Amino acid sequence: MKRLIIVGLGNIGKRYEKTPHNIGFNLIYTLSYKYNLTLKKNLEYNGMYGEKVITLNQKEFILGLLIPWTFMNNSGLAVKKVAPLLESLDDLLICTDNKDLSVGTNKLKNQGRSQHHNGIASIDKHLNTQIYPRLRIGTGKVKVINENMTDENIKKCLESAIIECIKWIHNKTG
Repeated sequence: MKRLIIVGLGNIGKRYEKTPHNIGFNLIYTLSYKYNLTLKKNLEYNGMYGEKVITLNQKEFILGLLIPWTFMNNSGLAVKKVAPLLESLDDLLICTDNKDLSVGTNKLKNQGRSQHHNGIASIDKHLNTQIYPRLRIGTGKVKVINENMTDENIKKCLESAIIECIKWIHNKTG
């Protein structure tokens, strides 16, 4: 059965919950709620992981969601652990913040460079490739990367990112 895995990047700890860097974590929590998918501590995958069989357009597939506990700069350690579960890295979607995109704006690409994003650079290094889908979630410019976002901006980011994830899932299972 086909498996898709969506990974949301971020940093562990209460002090990071509302920072732009954690929009990926927030997205995974939101998707887990939407799909009624339970995330559990998984030491093998260095984070919280959950998966569930989903039926879409009369086709079944496994949806996996991962929140790495490796901190942003070492995200590749966790992603490398789940990559063997997939037929292809095309079935992996990495979701992360992008300060150069305005709030609520996203960019979905099938490959690309890290653009000085340490989480993406870590994944590139550990997968030994830059060819995998990534969703850059616009968080807008902030003075300090660990500055909290407003609840309104977090909601805006998540609403648009969820739509992009659902489109990606439909395209992969279509």
